[in-house]
Amino acid sequence: MKEFYPDLFVEGGLKSALANIAVENGIEIPSASIESSDDGYSTVTITATRGRISIYLGVEGRRFSVQIYSDLHAWASGGTDDLLETAKVVDAWRKEVTLAELRNQFPFMSYERIAEAYESGDPVSAQWATLLDADYPDSVHALLAATYATAALRRKFPYVSHGALCFMNDQNDRAAGVVQIHQSSSGEYKVRNTVSNEMISTASMDSAINAALSLLT
Repeated sequence: MKEFYPDLFVEGGLKSALANIAVENGIEIPSASIESSDDGYSTVTITATRGRISIYLGVEGRRFSVQIYSDLHAWASGGTDDLLETAKVVDAWRKEVTLAELRNQFPFMSYERIAEAYESGDPVSAQWATLLDADYPDSVHALLAATYATAALRRKFPYVSHGALCFMNDQNDRAAGVVQIHQSSSGEYKVRNTVSNEMISTASMDSAINAALSLLT
């Protein structure tokens, strides 16, 4: 990779190069906020109020891949061959620019609708809209429609994983687990709370929804 990043090798790696170019351009990225698992040569992570910013080096050409994320979701991602622009992205995010401002300032950065929904404070509604519009099998769409019609479930953050419809017990805490509804090939529904591991099997969708309601915390 040396041919793609001669400046980084002179500086002693990505961590040092990022810190130095920030200082040279009046960008505040405290060295204490820059973490690395490989001595800072090819990967760094910077802490911020809204999660973390990880930077990775491309291996097939000069590219600084930027991933901005929290414990719950991705905020934005993108890539550039310019280290200074990378430092400016870090600076902007640490200064709490909005997603729209980030994309306007750095067109190589992009984000999904769910990230925008987290920013506006209503990720649940956006997630439901995404799932209801998604290309799932008819059986999953039927379950989505039925659970969306149930007010208590409509207020929960849903997602689909390996054919199961999942509802987070607490959308702000992954450790709180989820309640899963899965329809087997035989048509039977299995409903499980991933924290207590309690499971209920039932033959009908309505019964499965009632079981999910009973297992939610």
